[in-house]
Amino acid sequence: MTITDLPGIYSLSPYTLEEVVARNYLISERPDAILNLIDGTNLERNLYLTTQLTELGIPVVVAVNMMDVVEKNGDQINTAELSRQLGCKVVEISALKGNGIMEAAEAAIDAAKNGKTVPMHTFSGTVEHALAHIEEAAEKEMDDDAESIITNERYVYIGSIIKGCLKKKSAGKLTTSDKIDRIVTNRFLGLPIFAAIMFLVYYISMVTVGANATDWANDGLFGDGWHLLGIGSSDYEAAAEEYGDAALIVDGYDAYVEENGAEPTGDFPYEVEDEETLEVTVETASLADYEAALAVVEQYGEEPDPAAYGVWVPGIPVLVGNALEAAGAADWLAGLINDGIVAGVGAVLGFVPQMLVLFLLLAFLEACGYMARIAFVLDRIFRKFGLSGKSFIPMLIGTGCGIPGIMASRTIENERDRRMTIMTTTFIPCGAKVPFIAMVAGAIFGGSAWVATSAYFVGMAAIIISGIMLKKTKMFSGDPAPFVMELPAYHMPT
Repeated sequence: MTITDLPGIYSLSPYTLEEVVARNYLISERPDAILNLIDGTNLERNLYLTTQLTELGIPVVVAVNMMDVVEKNGDQINTAELSRQLGCKVVEISALKGNGIMEAAEAAIDAAKNGKTVPMHTFSGTVEHALAHIEEAAEKEMDDDAESIITNERYVYIGSIIKGCLKKKSAGKLTTSDKIDRIVTNRFLGLPIFAAIMFLVYYISMVTVGANATDWANDGLFGDGWHLLGIGSSDYEAAAEEYGDAALIVDGYDAYVEENGAEPTGDFPYEVEDEETLEVTVETASLADYEAALAVVEQYGEEPDPAAYGVWVPGIPVLVGNALEAAGAADWLAGLINDGIVAGVGAVLGFVPQMLVLFLLLAFLEACGYMARIAFVLDRIFRKFGLSGKSFIPMLIGTGCGIPGIMASRTIENERDRRMTIMTTTFIPCGAKVPFIAMVAGAIFGGSAWVATSAYFVGMAAIIISGIMLKKTKMFSGDPAPFVMELPAYHMPT
């Protein structure tokens, strides 16, 4: 038995590459049975494909997914009536909880062996008469293009099915998702809310959680080491800060004596360098400060060793260096392995925690259904610059890597919109650019969260300018395709 997983599509109309692949396979390969998975929370949108599949003459089994959500909402789907209306087997499943999976598989196997789907859908008399003629006759008689006529008839038929099969508990009332959408997709509040959410995402990933994880990876895992569970870290930091401040004053005193050839009779300057920005400032210390600092330096004797505080775990370079030294490796080999391979790989992997936090937050927003709303909100803005709201999804994926971002543009039906999206997506900073953004933010702007956030808005500005320029060319002139996109109900990611 061979199972072929076809791309997820909404119809067999050859608009996207996925629809072309699925349609060509079904027509040319003629599988023994089709297992059609549909969303139980959005029957009307999903049954459009089902009505097309039942007309192919191939046995069809319909699996109504997300039944757990349907039941939670208090809705009811009469699968027996739905099966009668469609002329094929209908089973209830919940992929999240694993309910009904085996029943659906067994029904598909049985349909492949014995099943036969008889299309129950018949068009109205006028349309049936028009279909008997060529498309031109249908368009002339119905005063519309043939595709629109068929599409409308399918949805009229689907509406009649849903009326007899689906009972909604809160029919006519606003759902929780609808109430949230009234705020997040508001004409005036949508963009500020989006900007605030994206700032929060990058603040968490670049300044707080992500920054702390990256510091641990760079200074701990691929550095000298770290304190296990933070045991002893506070004591070490206090000792290191006390010794560091005292050492700066002592070094400043010694530098003054060396430069002037005599001990200071009063206050003397000393330099302090910021670890993040490398900015050097000049401070002033008194002789009493020097005596106190000298006492501290003499007390410690040398810079405090973190391994002497709490539970210390040495980093990878330390472990590798100790192993090479114990093995008696040559200096050039030890330098190649430790300073070249380990340090090189560590420099790259050190930023993985920061990017991981960023992508987890973006994945959360996409999984809960918010990203689809952003595409809707941005459509009216993108449209002014020759782009579609669907271009936002490839650009969002492009924040991780430009290549999959470009590949994601294949879901855009209009060829002109797809090409323009491909040409402009790479302006969005991808994951490979995040380390450089972090470096610039830390070295020049003191690690400000505004730098990382503004980098993405600068990328958006570049996209807008490029869209305006490309729209003036002959290849990309004209209005963008109409924006049609399903807005899934808000839900917790799985």
